[in-house]
Formats: sequence, structure tokens, C-alpha cells
Amino acid sequence: MVVTMTVNSQKGFTLVELMIGMTISLIIMAGAVYVFVNISQVSLFNTRAVNALVIAKDALDLMARDIRRAGYQGHMARLDDVDGENPYDYFAINSAGNCIAYSFNVDDSWDEYDSEPEEKVFDGISSEEAGADEYFGFQLKSGELKTLSTSGSIPTVIDIEKICDDSEDHSEWVTWYGMTSSGALDVSEANLTFILFDDLTTYPYRVVEIELSNAKSKLVGGQSSSFTLHKKVDIPN
Repeated sequence: MVVTMTVNSQKGFTLVELMIGMTISLIIMAGAVYVFVNISQVSLFNTRAVNALVIAKDALDLMARDIRRAGYQGHMARLDDVDGENPYDYFAINSAGNCIAYSFNVDDSWDEYDSEPEEKVFDGISSEEAGADEYFGFQLKSGELKTLSTSGSIPTVIDIEKICDDSEDHSEWVTWYGMTSSGALDVSEANLTFILFDDLTTYPYRVVEIELSNAKSKLVGGQSSSFTLHKKVDIPN
């Protein structure tokens, strides 16, 4: 008797089948990576756009709070000499409307009458003018929001245009410092405008309207967004 045995041979994937499978897998992975990268970029852009807007709002709020103090001469000084002239009465906006300067009693200091009763002394100076370091302001210059700091000798004639340009006899007295980080917010296409409403028949006191807008705010990574912000500031002093 002859017994015949059949051996079933096991077969795997052919090389062609493996290559096709790998190709399909790579296509699926590439699609998944593309979707993930796009979602990440959108999320990062939104985060940067929000951060840029927050920076702009913070700058606007800072300007509004500081401008509101314009003309403030100090509580005790005001009570002591109600009818006297305000030594902190400087307030000006340049012709372009993108730069503002003003003065106020920054530390609320007050001194008693000196040896001559008719002359009042504020911060060691006569009541005719504010101190050399008590002038402040803001402007948009060279694509950057800047704040004004003053020190040294006050020019004989204070010129708002020279303050804003930091030129001629104002250069040693005036210094402009950046308010925003160029790495987080590039305002190269921004517009900063100050509008003064000083018609006391319409308003009980002066009002400054600030507009900060940017048609194309360049963010980190080359992306961009736009914004327009408005704020009205009452100046009661």
C-alpha cells in the first residue's frame, strides 16, 4: 500500500505587494502630518494674533491712564492755592497728530511757602513751570510705539514738533523709549492718532481721543493680522 502525503506550502507577501502597502501607508501618514501641521499653524497664528492684540490694548490703556493725569498739580498744592496758576499746564499735540506731550506732578509732591510768600515752590522750582523731568508723552516713530522721558535743562521755548523729532535744542532734554517689543509686535504699518476736544461748550473738560490701528501687524513667523482700537480720555485737570 502506497501512502501519498501532500505538504501545503506557506506563502507570504510578494515584494510588489510590500511596496504597494508601504506606498499606501506613506501616503496616509503624509496626509496626517499635513493636517496636523496646518492645525498647529492655525493655532499658533491665533495665539500670536491674540497676543499682539493684547499688547496693543495694554499700550493703549497705558497711554490713556497717563494722559488722564495731564495738568495734575498735586492734591495738597491745589487745596493750598486754589486760584493760583497751574505750573503743570503744558499740553500739546504735534501737527501730524501722532505725538502728544504734557506735564503733571508725577509724585504728588508739595512744599510749603518759601521765604517769599508770593512765590510757591513745587519740587524745588518756582510755580512758573514744571520740573525738567515732569514732561511726558507718546508717539509712533520708526514703526514703534514710544514713551517720552525728560531730564536736564528745559529749553527756553518748548516746541512740540522738536520734542517729537528729538531735534536741535531739545535733544539733550528729550529721550524716547520703546513701549512694545519688535519681536512680538511689528507696527510698521500702524497709525496712531490723538484728537483733542477742548470746546468747553460741548464737553465740561478736555477730551483726547486715541486711535491705534494697524492694517498689517507682522507677527513672529512672518504671519500678520490687523486691528483698530479707540479710546477716549477725559482730562479733568
